[in-house]
Amino acid sequence: MAKYDSLRKIERNRMLYQYHLAHPELSYEEVGKAFNVSRQTAHHIEKAEKKRILAEAVTKGELWSVGHYQKLK
Repeated sequence: MAKYDSLRKIERNRMLYQYHLAHPELSYEEVGKAFNVSRQTAHHIEKAEKKRILAEAVTKGELWSVGHYQKLK
């Protein structure tokens, strides 16, 4: 049962991140309410998802490093 719960959380985290990208005008508190998590949790989830996506891009060779991403901004 724990594995199922962790898969649900991973999916929730991805959905939360995509939701906040689609609605940048919303605060973390509003995003958190939509996913039934606290403002802090919503912020931590978004930060972790950004890090995961960047790491994936580096692994796939789409970016040289996370520092390269920072320069692209």
